[in-house]
Amino acid sequence: MPQLVNKFITNKNFSEILKMQQQILIDYEEDITKYAGVLDRTKILNCYRKIPVFLGNENKKIQISKIADGARNREYVGVIEWLSNAGIVNVSYALEQAS
Repeated sequence: MPQLVNKFITNKNFSEILKMQQQILIDYEEDITKYAGVLDRTKILNCYRKIPVFLGNENKKIQISKIADGARNREYVGVIEWLSNAGIVNVSYALEQAS
C-alpha cells in the first residue's frame, strides 16, 4: 500500500485514499471469483467478507458457525487455507506458551 501512503502525503486528503482502499477490496473479491473453484467461491467470499466482523470481536478468531446460517466446519474445510495461500489472511494458531 505504498501508493496509498504516497497519495496521502501528496494530497493530504483521505477522500481519495478511501476510494483507493475500496478498489483494493473490490479487486480482492474479483480475484477470489476468478481463481477459486466454482464450488468453493461462495464459501470463500462469505468468509472473506466476515473477516472485519471477526477482527472487531474481543477474541478475534473466526467461527465458521457465524459465517453463514447452518455453516459447519466440515463444509468450510480448506477455505481459510485458500485465503492464507492467496496471501489475504495470516493464520495464527493458538499457543499455550510462547517460546
